[in-house]
Amino acid sequence: MRLSLFILSLFLILAQSPNLKAQNNFFSGEWVTYTNEFHTWGDKNFNGNININSLGEARWIHSERLFLSRLKTQYSGCVPAEKSISNYSSFTLSLAIECADSDTVYTFNLTGFSVGNPFYVLAATTHIKSLKNNSNVDVKCFLGGGCNMNSFNSYLRRPSNRTIMEDFLFIGSATNPDITIEEIRFTDEALEVLLLFNKIDQEYSGNLHSPGTDFALYVRDSSGNRYDLISQFGWMGSDKHGFGNMVIPADTEQHLLLFFEPATNSDSITNLSLIEGSCETGCWNFYDVRLKDKK
Repeated sequence: MRLSLFILSLFLILAQSPNLKAQNNFFSGEWVTYTNEFHTWGDKNFNGNININSLGEARWIHSERLFLSRLKTQYSGCVPAEKSISNYSSFTLSLAIECADSDTVYTFNLTGFSVGNPFYVLAATTHIKSLKNNSNVDVKCFLGGGCNMNSFNSYLRRPSNRTIMEDFLFIGSATNPDITIEEIRFTDEALEVLLLFNKIDQEYSGNLHSPGTDFALYVRDSSGNRYDLISQFGWMGSDKHGFGNMVIPADTEQHLLLFFEPATNSDSITNLSLIEGSCETGCWNFYDVRLKDKK
């Protein structure tokens, strides 16, 4: 039921967006689709890549984990290499591809909308297997097992130039022992920091300050370069775009993915600090975070 409402909401958004083709396509570039909402685990759990040009034309870049790659292997007469976006706007995305051989039709649809605009996309993916003979594409086909439909969630993120996981992050000091850094990713569009608010035996009330304010989080590397906060995903606060005050219930984990300005010299960064602006008490500061992913 929840997935059905999610898909319906996406299509309503697409249907209500006028002059889609005339709007700026901020989805341009490469995206990586994951099955996991937060952890990329070194970008090993991806299930495919999508590349979109400025005209909104999409090209599927196949990998072993992407179902479409198996279509290309199984059916020599079917080459699902390039398709166009059926709809897009400044915050929505819809892709479709169909592959047919013999008496079988495979249809693959991905419909999503941006959340950490423009760095994160939540999407519903639907795969339908049916038969080309129209007389067989009916309720009996699906009930009899000859046809099937599978739906699952996908999470699109920009490809990482460098990913450092928790085991290769060494924290010099932190002001809140109940918060940990689980992952840092460097992309062309942002420096990403994944925080985990660990389970505690009482509810926790925190405030994620909006970008541009005195208390907003920022990252500073050992060379003195500063990277300001530009977006977030995971925090559902009381202010616009999910910033502001939020209460985490007792015995509950909460992930927070922070997007900062991109670092042009990501390969050379070995130390950085995460600082909560002008905060003096109850801060989410991490000092001397050493990145030990490279020898």
